[in-house]
Amino acid sequence: MKTPLLDLHEATVGPDEIDHLGHMNVRFYAEKALYASRVLAERIGLPAAGGPGAGAVFELRESFTRHYREQMKGAHLVVRGGVLDVRSDGVRFYHELLNPAREERAATFVHEMGLCDSVSRAPRPLPESVAIEASRCLVDWPEHGRPRTIDLDREPRQLGLEEARKRGIAMREVRVLGADECTEDGFFPAVRYAELVWGGTPVPARDEWTPLQKLPDGTPFGWAILENRGILRRLPRAGDCVQSFGVEVSVGRKTSYRHSWVFDVDRGDVLCMNSTVDIAFDIERRRSIEIPETSRTRLTARCQPDLL
Repeated sequence: MKTPLLDLHEATVGPDEIDHLGHMNVRFYAEKALYASRVLAERIGLPAAGGPGAGAVFELRESFTRHYREQMKGAHLVVRGGVLDVRSDGVRFYHELLNPAREERAATFVHEMGLCDSVSRAPRPLPESVAIEASRCLVDWPEHGRPRTIDLDREPRQLGLEEARKRGIAMREVRVLGADECTEDGFFPAVRYAELVWGGTPVPARDEWTPLQKLPDGTPFGWAILENRGILRRLPRAGDCVQSFGVEVSVGRKTSYRHSWVFDVDRGDVLCMNSTVDIAFDIERRRSIEIPETSRTRLTARCQPDLL
């Protein structure tokens, strides 16, 4: 029998969480949901399984976010969630970020979490006690929490480093991960995987992507995220050379859909993949708009739909 969603976390949106679009940045949506996942992990007994001295850590392997309503400074938010399913080496959590005062849903999340060796990061099986406890927190996956565009049963096309280079879709210059970006054991934190995609220096050919752009009448507009999916293949370590590549794979009337890949440049393998659906957003009127023609022309020209 499925259970109701559990109250896991609550917080108020602070001024430092507001971005250039005037609302809470997607980073803080993710942080609140990840905090809820840590609370839920504790409830099903994972501190003992993955705590200090246990030789294992409980980490994010895949995440999906669907955004509904922007949240402004001062909004009081609550995260409720539960377990979608239990697997031999991990669990999937489902969360909803809610604004009770406005009776609205801000976002929904699916987190695939796994237990792995603290040194090698190789997957480890869940203790039976944890699997039993997790099965007591099972919840339904409601239709409103499922993707509209991103297919979670289908990964982005596998792309090799040399092919990515030939396609000319580099987003950031090659960079070396510093020890200050990593945890004490030297690994880049899984919960900050998006920084592998967007961190570093933009390549010159991609610097036209400015946070704010202008409509023909001078009204500022930007891009707001509707859906996002991240898949982690392997965590890099301090001293590793990484580079991100990305490209639009579909352009709609109001939205664009893009895939990104992050590579270990020395080994040539993919560290993580990211998929994002963005919508053009009128900042003054606080509403979606059709993509301006100049932006559409640029996006369409570099769109590579065969990578969809």
